[in-house]
Parts: sequence; C-alpha cells; structure tokens
Amino acid sequence: MSTAGFEGIEGIALSGPPAHPQVRIKKPTPFTRPAVQVSAAPVRRQWRQVSARDLVVGDTVPGLGTLWQIRVLAGQVHLDGGEDARATYRPTEPIFAFTAAASTAQ
Repeated sequence: MSTAGFEGIEGIALSGPPAHPQVRIKKPTPFTRPAVQVSAAPVRRQWRQVSARDLVVGDTVPGLGTLWQIRVLAGQVHLDGGEDARATYRPTEPIFAFTAAASTAQ
C-alpha cells in the first residue's frame, strides 16, 4: 500500500491512511434550575391570630393544614384543609394561622 500523499503534521510521512476519528461521548449538560425573577416584594407570612372571616385560601391552620376552600354558610365559616380535614368557626372567632403578615403602613 502506498503512503504517497499521506503526510502528517509538518510534512512527516504517515505509515498508512489516517486512522478513523475516535468516537467521543458527549456528556449532557448538568441540571440547572431555572432562575425566578421576582419583581415585586413577596407576600410575607407569619404565624398570628386572625378571625375566621379574615382567612384566605392558601393559609395554614394547625390541625387542618393548608386551606383549599373557605365557605360562609348560615353565619358560620367552614374551612376545608388538606387530607379531608374540615372545621366550622364563628366569623369573629380567633384562629392561630400562618397567613399574610399584618400591614405596617399607616
């Protein structure tokens, strides 16, 4: 087999045709969590006592979990939380809950 015409780097003759390129494994890019851009200040939450009528969906009440439904029927506030937990309160009854912080603006 003739090696004429097969020259390596800087004119060095090779002993044969060029070797096949090596197959290289392309590793996937590492996982990156998408960035969250928050333009407005997040709602600050804290544990505090509020009346039953001031609760909103998403608040957390001990024994009920996170509230997913609030109904006012016949003068009573019916709260539905996680795992089919339910409770009924008077609208003015104080409840300890993880809810939006009281606003300090005057």
